[in-house]
Amino acid sequence: WPGEGAGRRCDGRLVIDWLCLLAFGGSLLPPHLGPSGTGSGGSGSGGSGPSGQNYAVSGSAALDPRALEEVAGLTSSTPDSLDVQAGWFEAGAVYGVDRDGTSLVFFGENGGNDLHFALREGRPDDFIRARLMPSVIAAMTAQLDRILSVDLGPAPITRVVIQGQFPIGCLPSYVIGRRAQRGSAPSDFDDLGCVSSVNAISDLENQLIRSDIIPAVSARHPSVSIVFLDSSAAFRYILAHAPRLGFYNLIDTYCYDATGATHCWDPWTYIGWDGVHMTDAVNRALVDL
Repeated sequence: WPGEGAGRRCDGRLVIDWLCLLAFGGSLLPPHLGPSGTGSGGSGSGGSGPSGQNYAVSGSAALDPRALEEVAGLTSSTPDSLDVQAGWFEAGAVYGVDRDGTSLVFFGENGGNDLHFALREGRPDDFIRARLMPSVIAAMTAQLDRILSVDLGPAPITRVVIQGQFPIGCLPSYVIGRRAQRGSAPSDFDDLGCVSSVNAISDLENQLIRSDIIPAVSARHPSVSIVFLDSSAAFRYILAHAPRLGFYNLIDTYCYDATGATHCWDPWTYIGWDGVHMTDAVNRALVDL
C-alpha cells in the first residue's frame, strides 16, 4: 500500500500507521524484516534515517510455538512470536528520537492470536480463562519488561503505549459464525450485536493488562510512563455511532475473504476487512477518537 499489496491484512493503513501519521507527526514505520532480509527495514537510529521500526509479525502469538502447544495444544501460524520480536529489538533497536530526546515504544495488540487460535479450535471458555490467559499475560509482561530493559543510550525509553485487545466478539467472523450455529439465541448477543461470551474473554485480557501487566512493569521501570490504549472502548463507540462516522456495513459482513476475492467496492463504509481485521477507515477512526 498504496497501489499494491504490502503484506497487510487490511485495505490500507493499520492503527500503528495512523498513530505515526496523525498522533506522532511522523512517517510510516519501516518493517524490521525488510525486502533485503532480516533487520533491513531501515538504516537509521538515534534520529538519523527512519524514525523507528515496526517489529510486528502478522499472525504472531504472545506465546512461543512450544509454549502454545504445551499450554493449550495449539499450533501457531508463525514461529516469530512476541519473544522473537523482542529479541530483534534487543539485538539492535532502530529507534527514532522525539523532540525531547527520548524514545516511545508502541506495544501493540498482543495476545489476540493466542485467543483466536483457541476459540477456532473450540477450546472451552473456562479453559481459555483459567489455563491460556495467565500464560499469555505472563508472556506479555516478560517481553515488555525485556524491551524496556534495552539500553538505548542517549534516547532512553520514557513512554510506552500498550494497545488493548479489540472486543473479539464484535468481529464479523465470530458474529456471523455464532448466528449460523443451530440453537443460537438473542441472549447470545449484546446490545451492539456482538457475541457476549467471546467479548468476556477479550475484556478479561484488557482487565489483566491494566491490573497486572502495567503495575508490575511500572514498578520495575519507574522512569517509564505507560499508557493503556483502550481499543475495546473505541471500537464499541464506533459501532454505536457508525452511521454518523460513515460506516453502514457493520459486523455482519466484510469485504475480503481467504480466497482473495473482494466483495465490496466501498471498503471505507465497512467495519471489517476480512472478518477479523479492520478496514483502513476504521483504523483511522480509532486513532481519531
